[in-house]
Amino acid sequence: MKFAAPRLILSVGFPDANNLLAGVLNLKGFKVFKSKSALDCLSMMSQIQDKIDVVLIDEQSAVENNLYLVNEIKKITPDTMIIIIADEDVKLRGKNIDKFILRPISPENLADKVLHMLAKRQLKRLKEAAPEYQINF
Repeated sequence: MKFAAPRLILSVGFPDANNLLAGVLNLKGFKVFKSKSALDCLSMMSQIQDKIDVVLIDEQSAVENNLYLVNEIKKITPDTMIIIIADEDVKLRGKNIDKFILRPISPENLADKVLHMLAKRQLKRLKEAAPEYQINF
C-alpha cells in the first residue's frame, strides 16, 4: 500500500536554513514547498491543489503583523497543522498554533518530530472515525 507524501510549506527566515531543512524533510519523505515570505506562503496555500498537511514557520514570521500569517492559514485550511520553530514559546501560546519546536534542534530531529505529530493526528482521526474497531489492551 502506497501512502501520499506529507505536504509541507516551509517558511523560515533564512534562505540557508530553508534549503537545509527542505533537503532533510525531502529525504524523510515530505513534499516540500519553500516560501520566501508570509505573503508568498499564503499565495502558495491557495495555488497548491493538494491539501497542505503542515506549515512550518519561524517565530519572527509568526508574530509579524499580529499573527496575520497564522490566522490566515487557519481561515484558508483550518485542518493544516501550524508548527513554529522558536527560541521561546511564551508570547505565542493559544493563537491557532498547533505546536512549538524550540531551538536549537537538528534538521533530522525536526523532521522526525513533524512525522510523529502527523502520525499521532492520523491515528486520532482513525480512532474517532471507527470507535467500534478499537482494541483496548
